[in-house]
Amino acid sequence: MRRGKSVIAALLLSLIAVSALFAQGTSIAGFAGLGMPMGPEFLKENWKNGLGFGGDVRFHLNERTAISVGYMHQTFKADLDKISEIVESSLDLDELDLSDYLDSDMNFDYSFSIEGLNVKANIITANLIYYLTPPSSGTGLYLTGGAGYYMMGLSDAELKYDYSIDYLGIQYSDSGSESVDMSDSDENKMGINGGLGFEFLFGANMFLFVEGRYHYIFTDFDDVEETFGMESGKASFISIMGGLRIPLGN
Repeated sequence: MRRGKSVIAALLLSLIAVSALFAQGTSIAGFAGLGMPMGPEFLKENWKNGLGFGGDVRFHLNERTAISVGYMHQTFKADLDKISEIVESSLDLDELDLSDYLDSDMNFDYSFSIEGLNVKANIITANLIYYLTPPSSGTGLYLTGGAGYYMMGLSDAELKYDYSIDYLGIQYSDSGSESVDMSDSDENKMGINGGLGFEFLFGANMFLFVEGRYHYIFTDFDDVEETFGMESGKASFISIMGGLRIPLGN
């Protein structure tokens, strides 16, 4: 894992050095927006849209072409009601027969809930930018495409439970919680992304922009199909970000 990260870092540093050497201008940007999970089925159905933010450095090679190196943090909020239903179904709690362990006069009731389990991703990207209309005209429509290193995982989970027992009119109840470390879910994978952006002059020397990208990550959720009976496959999502770009000079 460390070797893979070192290779990625070395490639990015080389790309930045070469781009800076040939760049006719440089700009920096900050952005924030929304991410929408698209696949596989397990991710799309059980996690909601989430907030993302980041920044990039863009090296302008000529009026229409640039290379962008950026960072983005993206989250997807877990739909806890659906995930609780899936966990309960996989455990077959409703079909649990306690008749061999409980007296016929004893009633047992339980409930549980889950918190956490949000998807979090730290992403480093390197993209080629091609302007369909040059930004020197005051507005710039551009295409973007490239590769990224996607460091994905789940936030820790907290399982909350309570139960009650009623036996001959005597009642007993208890509740508690259990924290679950989800660091084993972390995956660092390569991916590709591409999309379309539009920027326009704001003030004397700044640009406002909005950009949409489709991200496709080379990772599989192999245990999902086996455990929950849902389709596994490569992870993908759409990001729509808006922000401010500032040229640093020519």
